[in-house]
Amino acid sequence: MCLSSSPRKRGIKKRNPIPIDLVMEEILARLPAKSLMRFKCVSKLWSSHIMSRHFNNLFLTVPSRPRPRLYMTLGDHKAQESVILSLAPDTTTLSTFVVDHGLTIPEQGGYILQNLNGFMCHTYGKQPRIFNPATRQLVTLTPPVEVEEEEEEDWTRDFSVRYYCGHDPINDQYKVICSTSVFFKFWGVLRSELWVFVLNCRGSSWKKVPDFFPHHLPSLQGLCIDGVIYYLALIATHDYIIVTFHIASEEFKSIQVPHKEGELLPRTLTNRNHNLIDYGGKLTIVDQTKLGDEGMLDLWVLEDATNKEWSRKTLVLQPSQLHLVNSLSFKVKCTTQNGKLFLIPPEGFLPPFHVLCYDMQSNDMSKIEIKGVPNWSSEDKVDFDFMFMDQSESLIHLET
Repeated sequence: MCLSSSPRKRGIKKRNPIPIDLVMEEILARLPAKSLMRFKCVSKLWSSHIMSRHFNNLFLTVPSRPRPRLYMTLGDHKAQESVILSLAPDTTTLSTFVVDHGLTIPEQGGYILQNLNGFMCHTYGKQPRIFNPATRQLVTLTPPVEVEEEEEEDWTRDFSVRYYCGHDPINDQYKVICSTSVFFKFWGVLRSELWVFVLNCRGSSWKKVPDFFPHHLPSLQGLCIDGVIYYLALIATHDYIIVTFHIASEEFKSIQVPHKEGELLPRTLTNRNHNLIDYGGKLTIVDQTKLGDEGMLDLWVLEDATNKEWSRKTLVLQPSQLHLVNSLSFKVKCTTQNGKLFLIPPEGFLPPFHVLCYDMQSNDMSKIEIKGVPNWSSEDKVDFDFMFMDQSESLIHLET
């Protein structure tokens, strides 16, 4: 007896499965990072594809990304309590950001170093950290050197440890540099050391750089532009340089800061009147010495790093907006991709919470209110910092 398939079964045509690359390119790449993190659980194949560099690069090219966010860190002086707050624009007004308590990240905080391709680089206590808000991955690096307490408490000298993060777009490589120094307040810099850490390299460790001269005292702030890390440093009393680090070649160089009326600029590293920003893809020193009283911002733009050529541009606030600065000195934190500068209020962050946003292209300054901040305004809980993130989310998983 011979069995045969029924007519219904014979009429069924076998369909080929949808290729995974088509699913990735047409569907997955258009989803938000939060959804993609859930879809990693579908299978090992999906997880490996979602976390691959190829898919992450594809993900970054899709224009429909979430709206920009502000990130704010709060912490007490004794580091007993800290938090990172995520703030999204209010849907009813563009002048207000509201804390998204569903994205609050406890037991983190500290000083935010920079925003790097969707990563938040910051220090927590004495440790450098790299946090990805999209994937919630946190990478903590062990400092290459120990800070001795007696050096920290000695009023005759400063012991400094600073960290800067960067990305080489050509080789798609992330690196962290550590700059340490001992500075005698009456004689200048005694010694300084430089260290390099390569991320996404299994078994990586801090590598000490051969002596780099001049020895220098690094500032807190640094930034990365087109594969080069920049930071401001003191080499002698009232004598400052820009230290550059080429990520691909791991070569350090120095550039003398520009001059203003016969004096070196900026005057001191502790003066908040001077900050480094990315202005049109070029390293720029922002001088806000005259902002509070005259409504003027001086921009010193590094036009040619090879020939060490600077240019100067002065921006003047509209008279109707001078009341926003009100003779105050602000902390310049970051610039957006469309040329907006964020100014953080001076000492003491008390309600009503706000920051200033200055559009350097249209010469327009606005006040942004911040709502939903926890009650952290007592005297022992005043450490705070900000970061604005308008770049695409990143799915990259960093390894150490």
